[in-house]
Amino acid sequence: MVALDKTGSWGLLAFLLLFLLIHESCIYEKRLEPTQVNLAIRRSVDLLLRDAGDSVSQIPPVEHPSVGMWRLRVDHTFDYDLLPEVLQSSFELYKIQEHYEVALRRCQDDLLELGFNKLDVQSGKWIPCQGREGTSNCYVVEIVFPYINNGLFSSTQYFWWAIGVLCCSFGWFMFRRSTGKTVQRSEEIMVFGNSTFDVNGQLLNSGGERYSLTFREAKLLQVLVENMERVVERDYLIQSVWVEEGVQVSRSLDVFVSRLRKKLSNDDSVSIVAVHGVGYRFQKQAQKEIKGP
Repeated sequence: MVALDKTGSWGLLAFLLLFLLIHESCIYEKRLEPTQVNLAIRRSVDLLLRDAGDSVSQIPPVEHPSVGMWRLRVDHTFDYDLLPEVLQSSFELYKIQEHYEVALRRCQDDLLELGFNKLDVQSGKWIPCQGREGTSNCYVVEIVFPYINNGLFSSTQYFWWAIGVLCCSFGWFMFRRSTGKTVQRSEEIMVFGNSTFDVNGQLLNSGGERYSLTFREAKLLQVLVENMERVVERDYLIQSVWVEEGVQVSRSLDVFVSRLRKKLSNDDSVSIVAVHGVGYRFQKQAQKEIKGP
């Protein structure tokens, strides 16, 4: 299992943020189903007409002219005082919980004559225009959900999705930076000379001795072994081992090479050789010839 440093933790945090944004957007899209709104409005008008003694007139289709708006023309008189309670009960029946605003517009000129909103109904105290008689026998019941966007995203969602994408990109970069190479070599055992090196466990067995390497010692040894018999430049070694952690001190390379030499001293079949002015080479040592008597 890969242990994450601060870089990897930031990456996972960014992924979590994006997941929450996606989850919230999915919930948002399910909050308001057009069919449910349509049925709730038709039910309300049906109850109002039945209360007025009309159980046979046809109710026209509910119009959905724009995002968050529904309209229904009612060519028969009904009791406006009953509308708030009936509409709220219909919305509750169809599990519609969003804030809404209701306007009664005269059919002849579309002027707003009566109206209220959800907060008026929930207050239980006073409904605007309740008790007043309308001046028309034909009204368009217009219901608006001002905070609903039935498109793919609202402007607010676009903003948060943009933030989420940036976080995801940053998180992916940081996570790969922290764990990418380790994951690919999580089960790798390098064998050289009379030594073995467990990359993931950062364990070196050399000449019968077992050593637990530090993080940078392990990275340095890994790069050297991967480039066996080739000269590896100092700058490349420094970049591979130290730059990701924000440390770039040339002297540190020599110190860590010295540490590795000591830990490999029991294995005379390999060595780390300095190439003056260039870098280091990890090489196999030629076997000494044993002369006879």
